[in-house]
Amino acid sequence: MPSSLPGPRMAQQGTSSQASSRHTSPAPQARAASQASSRRLSSAPQTRASSQIPSGRSSAAPRPRDPSSRRQSPAPGQPSSRTASPSPAGTGWDLYPGALDVLPHEPLEQYAVGGFHPVTLGDVFQGGRYTVRHKLGWGGQSTVWLAWDSQKGSAKASKDGLARDPELSILKTLEKYYSDTKQTGPRGFVHLLDSFQHKGPNGTHNCIVTELLGPTLSSVLDAYQKAKETLRPDTVLRASRQLLEGLQNFSDGDEDQLFNDMGGPPTVAKYKSSRPRPENLPKHLVKFANWELWYDNDQEDIRLIDWGWSFAVNQTVEQLGQPMNLRAPETFFLQSFDYRHDLWRAGCAIYALLYQKTPFSYYCEQDDFFIRRLVMKLGPLPKAWNAKWEEMLKRNKNAAQDAKDVPKELIQDTFEPRRKAIVNYCDTHPQIYEKDNFSEVDFKGLNDLLKVMQGLMQHEPERRIPLQQAASYIQWKDYRRQ
Repeated sequence: MPSSLPGPRMAQQGTSSQASSRHTSPAPQARAASQASSRRLSSAPQTRASSQIPSGRSSAAPRPRDPSSRRQSPAPGQPSSRTASPSPAGTGWDLYPGALDVLPHEPLEQYAVGGFHPVTLGDVFQGGRYTVRHKLGWGGQSTVWLAWDSQKGSAKASKDGLARDPELSILKTLEKYYSDTKQTGPRGFVHLLDSFQHKGPNGTHNCIVTELLGPTLSSVLDAYQKAKETLRPDTVLRASRQLLEGLQNFSDGDEDQLFNDMGGPPTVAKYKSSRPRPENLPKHLVKFANWELWYDNDQEDIRLIDWGWSFAVNQTVEQLGQPMNLRAPETFFLQSFDYRHDLWRAGCAIYALLYQKTPFSYYCEQDDFFIRRLVMKLGPLPKAWNAKWEEMLKRNKNAAQDAKDVPKELIQDTFEPRRKAIVNYCDTHPQIYEKDNFSEVDFKGLNDLLKVMQGLMQHEPERRIPLQQAASYIQWKDYRRQ
């Protein structure tokens, strides 16, 4: 999600804008089905995002009238469960028996000149200093790997980007800003530790070494949803505040234990064909870590990562990579984006923390159907936009039926029932949530988030409240961290 800061101010954009939680204390026994942990690591967590909210489908979304016409199967760039057909570039998933075991995975067509470097487990970089041990994630600009630093005797995150990936220069700008200004709270962005270039069969790649981060918010929320558990209220509030402050301002450990925290050794699908393996393809495909021993506690911080699509805060851009279910209203009505897109995505992230699902679902519908989802969640569009939406509706022969398929779920109507559900869950699950002297403060503090979401998730960018104002609405006191 986007982020801005003084100096050469930046707004982060792209489909892999995210946030990771940061773990600094040893973990007790992990909870069932939670997905991530950097337990025993004094460095921070990372897969693909520090503050990205789920970009997948919401299980609570209304079922479309004709599932075959709206749902993706499989996801873009992924092999089908029935067959693995070759890509346009002639790169077939069938070259890797067992590929279904490593899904989701970056598209194989990305392994071409100008694309990803074919990283293999055990590869060494920087004269043998960094050894690749596991896969942490991937996005549109890079793949991310767990690397063991032989000089420091600790784990790091190594990001192997495209030759055109500008993230390195942006991270250097952020680091300079961080060191040149007085800081009073947790670091809001991932810590750059080292960088170098690596030449391979697909070109020259910028490699970025950062602190090791834990799970993305999206994977945490997905795990909790599957386990039918609820995030601690103080975790929701703390993450929401850190997200807003991070946007506004801009390890050591045992290797075997780290593998246990990440869900065990990597799962791979090896290349197997009668033809020699092209040098542009990896020797094997690797499933990214799921951080099975993650749990939420009061010592976690979040980080904003994936800055490769950032742009200066005083700029306006006409193209912006976005998860389809998080597209901002200006995508359809203004055809341009500025720093206020950050405000939209911050509101979406806070919504996901509270409701533990993405605010909007997407099943490959036409644009007018997605706009209807926005309206039923946020209220009517500005009058100046209605004519364009009506034109879109005229081109959709199913518009009348679509109107019946999307229920009205205004945030102001669903907020209090959701808050009460969280409180009730905490009251009735003492084996998971142990109440203390501050629990009632947390339950009451959740009320602060309604104004925050309503202020940030406005249709018109100019009506979205500034980050400083949004942060000021969270009056909750974090007694556990004081």
